[in-house]
Amino acid sequence: MTLSEMLAKLSVVSSWPWQERYNDRWDYISAGLLPEPDFGIVKIVSIDGRFNINIKVLTESEKATKQHYGAIDAEIVNTILPKILAHEVKKADPWER
Repeated sequence: MTLSEMLAKLSVVSSWPWQERYNDRWDYISAGLLPEPDFGIVKIVSIDGRFNINIKVLTESEKATKQHYGAIDAEIVNTILPKILAHEVKKADPWER
C-alpha cells in the first residue's frame, strides 16, 4: 500500500484531518489533533515497506499530555488500525524524526 492509498483509507475511516506531507527526508501523512496552545500530531511514515506511526503531544500539564496521548493511542489501536485491516502491529520504542 502506498501513502496515497493509506490516506484515502484514513479519510474514510477517521474524522481526523489527515494530510499528505513532504520534507527533505521522506513523504508522510499527518493529522494535527489539538487546538493551540496545546500540540498534538500523528505522523505516519513508510520506512522499508512498513508504516510507522509517531504520536507527539505537548501541553502545559503533564497529566493532560498523558491523557491526550492515551486517547489518541487508543483511537489508533482500537478503531483506526482495525478499520484499515492493519496486521502485524507492534509497539516500538519512541522515536522522533
